Amino acid sequence: NLGIGTTSPWAKLSVEQNAGEIGFAVGSSTATNFIVDANGNVGIGTNAPTTILEIASGQLSLPSGSPVAPSAVFSADPNTGFYGLSNGAWGWSGNGTGRMVFDTGGIYSTGSGFDIQRNDYKKPSRFSNPEGLKRFMKKLKV
Repeated sequence: NLGIGTTSPWAKLSVEQNAGEIGFAVGSSTATNFIVDANGNVGIGTNAPTTILEIASGQLSLPSGSPVAPSAVFSADPNTGFYGLSNGAWGWSGNGTGRMVFDTGGIYSTGSGFDIQRNDYKKPSRFSNPEGLKRFMKKLKV
């Protein structure tokens, strides 16, 4: 094991920082590619991250996932989150079940008691299940 700032490294590479010091950086002082600051915040493309993870520019790429294994999840509920579909569509799942899909033409439900077809939000009378729509609108407090 290799230690920087420590005589007892606990991993293959251990960097122990002193209070107020940058822990780890890749790049230069004017063009930082990756940094772990004194607060433990990680920055990609920035030398001054203000949150636990900050990406300065570009895109964050995630796998597509599925309703039972979404690619972006909440730590307390790993089968609830967002997942990608084909042709620019993406979905939201709850408890491992697809709940809502957003596609390039609008929103439609996947099993919550009503189905919204593309552009139906412009003509509420076109909802296929008016009772489901009423329940949905009540939840939205509209």
